[in-house]
Amino acid sequence: MRSFRARMRFDAGWKHALRAFLPECLELLFPDLYAQIDWARGYQFLNTELMRPVPFLGRTQRFVDVLARVYFRDGKERIVLLHIEIQAQRTANFPLQMFVYYYRVFDSYEFPELISLAILADNDPNWRPDTFERALAGCEVRFRFPTVKLLDFDEATLEQSRNPFALVVLAHLRALKTRGNPELMLREKLALVRQMHARGYNLE
Repeated sequence: MRSFRARMRFDAGWKHALRAFLPECLELLFPDLYAQIDWARGYQFLNTELMRPVPFLGRTQRFVDVLARVYFRDGKERIVLLHIEIQAQRTANFPLQMFVYYYRVFDSYEFPELISLAILADNDPNWRPDTFERALAGCEVRFRFPTVKLLDFDEATLEQSRNPFALVVLAHLRALKTRGNPELMLREKLALVRQMHARGYNLE
C-alpha cells in the first residue's frame, strides 16, 4: 500500500491538473458532458470541504477532490455543480464513498443540480465500480455515477492528441507502467518533458 505522503503527492498533482485544465479534462475523459456545458459563461471552483465528517473515512478526510460550478447550454437558466473524484486504488467501499460525497455536497449547497464523476486511475482493468445500491422492505436507493478508466486509453493516441490533458493521462499511465523501476521512470519523464517542449509549452 502506498504511503500517506505518496498518496498526498498523487492527490495534489491530480487536483492541480484538474484545476488547470478542467475543460480539457472533460473534453478528453467525458466528451458528452463537455458538449453540454456552456464554457463561454465560465466556471468557478468551490470549497471542497464537507460540512460534516464522513464517519467511515475517519475524521481527517472531509474533502472531495474537485467541486466546480458550471452552466449548461440547454437554454435553462440554471447552475450545475460538478463533483470529480480521482481514485487510484481499488477499495470495496468506493461506491458508498461516492454516494456519501454526493449527498453531503447536495445538502451543503442546498440541493443544487449536481453531477458526480469518477476517474479510475488504478491498475486493475477489471475494477469498474459505478453504482451504489441499497434495498430493504420496499425502501430502495440506487445511485449511478459516470466513470472513466484511464487504462482504457491508448498511449499512442494520447501522444498524438493536441489536448494538453492527454499528457496528464499519459504521464499517469507511464507512472503505472514504470512503478518500481526508477531508471525506466526517469527515461519516461524525460521523454514527456521533451514532448511538452516540442508542443511549445512553457515552464508554467
